[in-house]
Amino acid sequence: MAATTVTSAIPNPPVLNQNNYEDWSFRVKLYLLAEDLWDVVEATTEPPKPEDGEAEFKAWRKKDAKALILIQNYCGSDNYSLIWGTKTAKVAWDTLAEKLKPVQEQLFPLVPRKDLNIIPTSNDAKEYLSRNPEAIRERGAISGVTALHIAVSLGHLDMAKALVELMTEEDLEIQDANGLTAMVFVATRGITQLAKCITEKNKKLLSLPCPPDNTIPLLRAYRLGYWELARYLYSVTPLEALLQDNGRGGAEIVSESFRAKYFDIALDLVRRCPNLALAKNYYGFTPLQMCTSMRSRFLSGMHLKYRQQWIYDC
Repeated sequence: MAATTVTSAIPNPPVLNQNNYEDWSFRVKLYLLAEDLWDVVEATTEPPKPEDGEAEFKAWRKKDAKALILIQNYCGSDNYSLIWGTKTAKVAWDTLAEKLKPVQEQLFPLVPRKDLNIIPTSNDAKEYLSRNPEAIRERGAISGVTALHIAVSLGHLDMAKALVELMTEEDLEIQDANGLTAMVFVATRGITQLAKCITEKNKKLLSLPCPPDNTIPLLRAYRLGYWELARYLYSVTPLEALLQDNGRGGAEIVSESFRAKYFDIALDLVRRCPNLALAKNYYGFTPLQMCTSMRSRFLSGMHLKYRQQWIYDC
């Protein structure tokens, strides 16, 4: 068998990073193919052993070593630590793919790929998950997101609903690398319909504080002005969740309700927990202070004509 030699370097090799794995892997794979080394990387069977034949084993070992050296040389110094100590080219290649391959590729076909004009349906997801049930809880190597996180982010409502239907209560509690559940993504986008689907399966998510300021989904919806979602979340969020952190969340709900003229929610919450009227929100103000700074919300704080004032005073 003729010896395999690496005859040339990859022209202008890209430096591998978290954003160019596809380009890097495509070019390096072509080079490995050209040098007759790719077969040791994509091998689906166990490599030969010395007892299988010394000549065959030595030939494989030589090719594998050359492929491994090439991968090490072109993965970049920042990524070399990921594969330091790996024994074979296949392990090194698979490790880099696991760590740097974009999550959309890893979770396909559970998520839409608009860049490739591929929009899988909910039936596609169900069929795929029937064969790969663990894929529904797989997380991106870098971002930590699941297919549900991505579907919500891209506004793919039908796909997100299908995934929620197939997920367990524990699956819905999976957090991304920033500590955010898919429910937080839903609150950030203001998707009331999907919030209902998730809440029906896992009510604990309503009370789960999320980074960076340990607020619950209801607070996030309020801050972003998603009032339909905020009203729904208020109706199902336990009062105890609003009393966490010395009642700061509840105080902010009262304050924001006044600001948005949703007096029914503010009044209901204060009636349920009178102490919230004097509790400080996340900005250090009490609902009572917020009220005094918004006099125009009340008739007594407005300049009325004589007859209007007379009627109001009565």
